[in-house]
Amino acid sequence: MGGQLMLTRWLGRTLDGFAAWFASAAGVLQTFVVTITIFVVEVWKPNLDPQHFLFLLWLTIYSGVTQPILAFVSSRDSRAAASKMEHVLQLEEEALHDLHGGS
Repeated sequence: MGGQLMLTRWLGRTLDGFAAWFASAAGVLQTFVVTITIFVVEVWKPNLDPQHFLFLLWLTIYSGVTQPILAFVSSRDSRAAASKMEHVLQLEEEALHDLHGGS
């Protein structure tokens, strides 16, 4: 059980780190550079990948990795935000209740 908890925490930190990198200027720039580089190689060396299979493979792997990670992080963050919002609404209701003399 302890090993599974450690693995879950490590995976959570890894996914958070990837999402932070992906959303950063460096992540966007690096992704752009790699994608443009692959595209340029496809144009300059058309015989290297005549059916553009490698280009499509790269895009498939990239999207197959990024989309589930971003969905996981987004879902978890949405639940956390909803929980905090629920708490704020509860505090507002209590304040209004107290303001009107508890009636």
